Amino acid sequence: MVCWPKVPSYSATKGGIIGLTKCYAGYIGQHNININAIAPGPIETGMLDDLLKKLGMTREQVCQGTAKGRIGRPEDIMNAVAFLASDESDYITGQVLAVDGGYTAK
Repeated sequence: MVCWPKVPSYSATKGGIIGLTKCYAGYIGQHNININAIAPGPIETGMLDDLLKKLGMTREQVCQGTAKGRIGRPEDIMNAVAFLASDESDYITGQVLAVDGGYTAK
């Protein structure tokens, strides 16, 4: 998770979702239900444009901040969701999967 001082509500809500994910995973795991969260990084959406304006950042700066050197595509999130919804992820619960091109790794 990243924290941007100019938009603290964004970071606060992400923190809340992480806590809620772990809480519900522990609570309903006994019913064979998996609860996970995806923490998207910079993804090519209208929200990214708004966030960049608030932060005073450029797309180039964002790309430089990711290990993959690019902004994510909606399909990158879709692939993660498809995996977590599949039988291959049966023993994964209470986790937060960062789909951010390595943004939080740098």
